[in-house]
Amino acid sequence: MKKILILSFILSILLISCGKQSSKDLEVLNKAGENFVVLALSLGDYDENYVDAYFGPDSLDAIAEALGLRLDEIKSRANKNLQQIQGLNFKSDSLNYRRDFLINFYQSLLARLEYLSGKKMTFDEESKAIYGVVAPRFDSKFYSGILSSLDSVLPKGKGSIKDRLSEFKKRFIIPENKLDTVFKTAIAKGRSQTVKFIKLPKGENFKLEFVKGKPWGAYNWFQGNSQSLIQINTDVPIYIDRPIDLACHEGYPGHHVFHSTIEREYVKKRGWAEFSIYPLFSPMSLISEGAANAGIDIAFEKKARRKFEKQVLFPLAGIDTTYADKYYRVIELLGELDNASTDIARDYLDGKISKAKAKDLLINYKLQTPERADMNIQFFEIYRSYLINYTLGQKMIENYLVKKNSKTEKEKWQEFYKLLKRPPIPKELLTNE
Repeated sequence: MKKILILSFILSILLISCGKQSSKDLEVLNKAGENFVVLALSLGDYDENYVDAYFGPDSLDAIAEALGLRLDEIKSRANKNLQQIQGLNFKSDSLNYRRDFLINFYQSLLARLEYLSGKKMTFDEESKAIYGVVAPRFDSKFYSGILSSLDSVLPKGKGSIKDRLSEFKKRFIIPENKLDTVFKTAIAKGRSQTVKFIKLPKGENFKLEFVKGKPWGAYNWFQGNSQSLIQINTDVPIYIDRPIDLACHEGYPGHHVFHSTIEREYVKKRGWAEFSIYPLFSPMSLISEGAANAGIDIAFEKKARRKFEKQVLFPLAGIDTTYADKYYRVIELLGELDNASTDIARDYLDGKISKAKAKDLLINYKLQTPERADMNIQFFEIYRSYLINYTLGQKMIENYLVKKNSKTEKEKWQEFYKLLKRPPIPKELLTNE
């Protein structure tokens, strides 16, 4: 009996100690989450594109402003917080997931800080350090095969393949005075598809604007409280296939739904401070952009999408559907050329080709107009290896979802929604390729 009492006493002491340790570790994790927000906001003072959205408490923003940290101070504090959380281990899978995501956040912040401080990194080194992945390279034969297929599909005529493509696509440009109606109709359809399977936060909404003078085609500026500002750039012609793409990518079930879900699940329900900020140059973008692109096919099965576009969007835009099927085949082939942007950006940013050569390659391999090529190069220069998140991010997300072996439309939506509610970290995507 005496031995049993002694063992019980020792066990109780150990349990109390473990409880105290767990509580202390959680306190360290919580503090590291708040500190990340302060440091990310501080870094945003040196990098106008770093903080894409912040919807956390004003108190953390005030701390960042009051501290006025230098880059070396941000680095020192980030390293200290990173070291503190790397050794933490919890019984809860949820807390271990939070720890791993926060580690990735800190590592990407430090990598971006190194770039801002003048450290030279290749395109691939940068993408690995910030997003946790490296994009594959495709050779000229890969692109030549696609261009050959495109040449055979386009209407015959005089001029280069680029000239024939430009001439063919003219009939599918949405008139500027009809953009608002067409886009709002596409967004409403994307939302109606989404709410069948996803319960959106109460009061969620977006504002649509058309803008000029931007290096991107469209952008979602998440405002917090499930509100978004979606901007569409009209510097270049907008074709009839873009409204559904952008409605889903920027809105439903893309960025707007993703950020609204993150805000509800992690900021409002759990109080995890680090999820109240969206650092653009972080692994979160691999998930955000990849899921936004993958979500287009989740929301619209190909046959149903084309039927909706032909019966609803084409008439709204005043576009004839006679050559619609040929146009869809052309767009599919152009989509297969998307990786060319990554390869061209990689060589340009690594100093292997000049700006003039990069523009020439975009015109000849991506079949872009000179104006569009200039806009793309501006994007390369500002956002650098961020580019991989659209193509590689989409592929990795799609592979991740395929592994779930969903059969029905409902099951596919369920798996997609699970991904939005618990964004995988890069290593989880890598193991699922």
